[in-house]
Amino acid sequence: MKIILTLGMAFLTLTIYAQQTLKILTDVNVQWSVTEWQTQLTLTEGADHQEKIKVHLLETVRYLKSRSTSALSPIQLHNRKQAINQLEEYTSAGKFPQNEYLPYKTPIFIDNYNTHCAVGYLMQQSGDEPLAQTISTTENFEYVKDIKTQGVDHWASENGFILEELALIQPSYFEPINSLSKLYVTTPNPIKKMATYGQSIFMLLADTTFSNHDKPTIANYLITYYTQGGYAVSCNFPKTDSKPIDIAIFEDKLYVATSTQVYFADLNIPESESYQWQEEKSIVGDIKAIFSSNYGIVVHCESYGFAKSVFDNEFSTITYDGITSYCNYVTNGNFITLVAAQWSQPGSIFLQYSESDKTWSNINDVYSDFVVTGMTNHNDANFTYSEPFRNDDSSMNIGLYYFSQHANIPSDQIFDLANKKSDWRINDIVSTSNRLFVIGKFDKSLSVTNLPSKAILELSNSGSSFYYALPVTSLFEEVYAVTNAGAYLILSTNLGLYSYKTRLSSTSNLKENNINLYPNPINSGQTFTIDLATIKIVKVIDNMGRIILESTSGSVTIPEGTSTGVYQCHIETTEGSFYNERVMIH
Repeated sequence: MKIILTLGMAFLTLTIYAQQTLKILTDVNVQWSVTEWQTQLTLTEGADHQEKIKVHLLETVRYLKSRSTSALSPIQLHNRKQAINQLEEYTSAGKFPQNEYLPYKTPIFIDNYNTHCAVGYLMQQSGDEPLAQTISTTENFEYVKDIKTQGVDHWASENGFILEELALIQPSYFEPINSLSKLYVTTPNPIKKMATYGQSIFMLLADTTFSNHDKPTIANYLITYYTQGGYAVSCNFPKTDSKPIDIAIFEDKLYVATSTQVYFADLNIPESESYQWQEEKSIVGDIKAIFSSNYGIVVHCESYGFAKSVFDNEFSTITYDGITSYCNYVTNGNFITLVAAQWSQPGSIFLQYSESDKTWSNINDVYSDFVVTGMTNHNDANFTYSEPFRNDDSSMNIGLYYFSQHANIPSDQIFDLANKKSDWRINDIVSTSNRLFVIGKFDKSLSVTNLPSKAILELSNSGSSFYYALPVTSLFEEVYAVTNAGAYLILSTNLGLYSYKTRLSSTSNLKENNINLYPNPINSGQTFTIDLATIKIVKVIDNMGRIILESTSGSVTIPEGTSTGVYQCHIETTEGSFYNERVMIH
């Protein structure tokens, strides 16, 4: 009797887990809610969407194998078995499309990296890639049951499927803007500098070892992380008298500086070959940092520098003439502009060096009270710089400045200055698309108290002159370094490496931040207006992907009682264009 009771309880437990898994799988494909099926694999509510897709496809394979095939011809049966085997291989590889187009879950037939969805992959493997590409071009986000492209019915029949089975195979894909993902590359100490080249992220380590998925690997301070593969390899940087202190990329070359030397390697080599390192013998001195952009590269030494623009074959010396003790640089047009700070009391004078005529000049009498730690181009034409907390001096404040307006971004609206701590600091600022990110170590944002940020904030002005802070996450205590990687930022944090999705990818019919949406921020119960004449539909979506309201006009009223937070506003026009804006609701 005891054995029977134990078996009964075990069966009941498995049944409950199976029902829970099937319910979770409806988040990937709603067809599971109308399909009679007992799952073998289990999922928890905390599973990420990638894991849900994999379990969905594995269970779909089991379901397809269980179906009757008595009505199929021998060729249909052969093709069906082959397709199911290929679906198993596709699932095991785990390379699924990414939703970088729309801020909610949707099917994607072929994504921005030519990764096919499961049904598209089966078409490709059967030799019908043109059909998959046609669907991607005309109906990339449609569910199989709604696809109108001619040839789908014929392909299904030829390969022994019915449309209902294809509809079950097809997942929806979800990777919202603002999503964080852990990178499975770890280092003994935090990474302090990164640089992006195509799909590769070069990372400067403080150590000679790193790990891929907990597998230790030897490296000499420098590794390459491949964003598509999700793994890192050593760059085989040579042993030098002193360890590397900074890296930069310019004209398809990776430059690595030690305190006394600069080395470079050509990045236009096959992935299977090792980098060939050479010393840049024209650069000697007490090297402090390297700065680069598409237009030029600067090597900053103790009392002078070296610069090379896109028009130069060699580095030339920049004489500081005793006027600077700090430098960073941005670009202006097609020439290098080296921005330097001369420290004096009560503040620092900003000077710029023009590469075109080799001269220094004052930047419109701009002054700063403290040491500058971050500087970047923003919106292509203007630079922003930051001032950090440096010590226990209670008179010190934190500042962010926008050079084109000569305007101080109000720090007391962004940082909790009343409760500041002596170890607060800004490590860097970075501009991507229309967004400006501040990274470092600080307390919550005063302007968004319900979603505090400790180490990374996004600054936005939504077309107005007033900047306000949007929280990114409260997960990290400190962010040490950051680099742009397409639609993502790669973050080096106290908890390791993470990717943070900042925007939707550019597509032929997707527009971003090109419209005026006012007012923003907005209170619940208020109406915002979209300056666009050809609106088909407007959807306001929360951070869980749920549509909280829809409108067919350019005047949208936020319902009373809507929770405070940041929402996506997705706009479709009658011409078939898509826009995505963020709305902040107080």
